[in-house]
Amino acid sequence: MSRRREAQEDRRDGTSKPPYSYAQLIVQAIMSESDKQLTLSGIYSYITRNYPYYRTADKGWQNSIRHNLSLNRYFLKVPRSPDEPGKGSFWKLDSMSEQKLMEQAFRRRRQRGVPSFRYSSTRYVLSEVFIHLNYCG
Repeated sequence: MSRRREAQEDRRDGTSKPPYSYAQLIVQAIMSESDKQLTLSGIYSYITRNYPYYRTADKGWQNSIRHNLSLNRYFLKVPRSPDEPGKGSFWKLDSMSEQKLMEQAFRRRRQRGVPSFRYSSTRYVLSEVFIHLNYCG
């Protein structure tokens, strides 16, 4: 199944949190626009329109979006031109990183608390070695 198709599947189920980081959601929102830039309110609108979970979620997610925009070097703040109506600046992606960010925009994150196979098997092997060393001297 393609990543875009998976994203559409996620959008239908509004009860679970989407498997994307806030940075990924921002990239998805910005890339959905023809001019590849959006205001903060436009980013919020994209997220709530495409991911119903955020329509009823605690508003803390909006603070996380602002935090990501401010601290992530891949997001650039573009001032509005004086003749352009409206309020607030636009946000766009750093052009040097745009391709990489687009490729990762729909990559699913592993759920927290679910160990990866590699971690689990390594842990098992280490515990077996520990048991062997303790009992066999």
